[in-house]
Amino acid sequence: MVPPSLHLVLSPAPGADPDLRTLAAELSSITAQELGLDARQIVLRVVLAESSQWFVGGRSLAADGRACYQLRVLLESGSVGRPQALMRLLHEALRERLGSLHPSSGCTVEWVAMSLRESDLQADAPNDRAAA
Repeated sequence: MVPPSLHLVLSPAPGADPDLRTLAAELSSITAQELGLDARQIVLRVVLAESSQWFVGGRSLAADGRACYQLRVLLESGSVGRPQALMRLLHEALRERLGSLHPSSGCTVEWVAMSLRESDLQADAPNDRAAA
């Protein structure tokens, strides 16, 4: 099973400077706990977006003054766990860290049929050589 991959696009509230390392560790820990995995396996990418470049309904988030995020969680089909509970826990953690959130902030879980990582290829390499 390939561990989950999280992609967080974040626009902090004006003047806010969240500690991304702490945030990433917390989100990884929550995901690992909910899915029964080791947090060191969770892949998380954070992309910061300027509020002046993020629009909802044609209006810039800069005019709103609140933080906004979109979190996409990719899980391999057949993963155990409860995605609804995971989404709620991740949202609550982000709300606690970021403060007042724009209503369009949210989390989605997507199931992927199959995925491949470099570590999968490295793990197979000795077997491939032995078979040759």
